Amino acid sequence: MDTWGTRGALGRLGEPELELLARRVAELVGPRPTDRLIDVREAAGLLGVSRDYIYAHAEELGVIRVGSGRRARLRFDPSVLRTTPTPLPEAALAGRRRRPRRQATTNDGIPLLRIRDAATPEPRKAGSRHVG
Repeated sequence: MDTWGTRGALGRLGEPELELLARRVAELVGPRPTDRLIDVREAAGLLGVSRDYIYAHAEELGVIRVGSGRRARLRFDPSVLRTTPTPLPEAALAGRRRRPRRQATTNDGIPLLRIRDAATPEPRKAGSRHVG
């Protein structure tokens, strides 16, 4: 029995019909432009929240980890993010917290003095006046 030959149902279709069928199958099973995974920055922009919020709620947002280890890349499906309930504004829009800068040290561990850039003016103390 010839399953895929000219005697099967597909054998009765002409070339234009086969072309239409092939295009339709490709539409259904092929990748769509909207199926692209997005990173943390794009996810934050899509939801209108901070990147910190995305990191803190990654599991709830359907995170897809690319790679292994603690530095695995985080990716998100935009269609899943669009169905996520919006967070409370004060929690979501909180500014990015920066870590305090470590003080520079020598190889022996001796702290170095901070030197300001010549273009950056020294902060003035309260009550002092600039005499020029």
